[in-house]
Amino acid sequence: MKRIFIILLLSLLIIGCRKGIQEYQHGEIIKPVERIGPVVEKNSSDGKKETKPFELQMPKEKIPLPKRQTFELTERDLFTEKRWNPGKVSVFNITLGDSMDLILSTLGKPDEVIHHPIQDIVNIGYGPVIGLDKTGLFFHLVNKTLDRITIKQEFNQYLHGQTVINYTKKDIYEKFGIPQEQEDLPKFRIFRYSQGLEIIHTAKQMKAFVLTYPKKIDTKTNGKTNVTVEEKDSVD
Repeated sequence: MKRIFIILLLSLLIIGCRKGIQEYQHGEIIKPVERIGPVVEKNSSDGKKETKPFELQMPKEKIPLPKRQTFELTERDLFTEKRWNPGKVSVFNITLGDSMDLILSTLGKPDEVIHHPIQDIVNIGYGPVIGLDKTGLFFHLVNKTLDRITIKQEFNQYLHGQTVINYTKKDIYEKFGIPQEQEDLPKFRIFRYSQGLEIIHTAKQMKAFVLTYPKKIDTKTNGKTNVTVEEKDSVD
């Protein structure tokens, strides 16, 4: 599941908001987002293969937001808080665990959609729809339930104080400390912290951060690199 998310995340960061149809390893992005994704084959009653594109279904009626107390990212400075729970952080009143229908009802049609054809995983992205020049907010849904929220640099205009995506690599270490887990990708690096925060950056600059459920991070490498204090200054 994590590997699928990384593939999708790479496509979000690399593709950005280019125009037209853009293919990636597992599907397509098409604007306007009415019919998206790869063709899915189904067996018909006569044994022949039928094709049906993935369709994003908008809710027929407005869904009211539940009454809850959250830390609204567009109003408060998250990174100045010493302790916080990603499950209690909201972005435009959307929190982890919310349904796809609630997101679509609250924010409207997304600017970008990426669908994984094998598992029920969908990324929906917002940009011009919420007043951004390019897509800067992505919701990662598994089985139509929000599992991750990715905030890109384009979203900076909605952020406050120290919660901003302009940290250098040195700033990231000074602000967030040594990550509990690190993963190197072709063009990016992911720092994972135990409270459910992920920092995505290049060798020099922070590019995005991710809010997800806190998970126990395995100390075994399993193909990943865990950074130690001694290694911090030698990381590219």
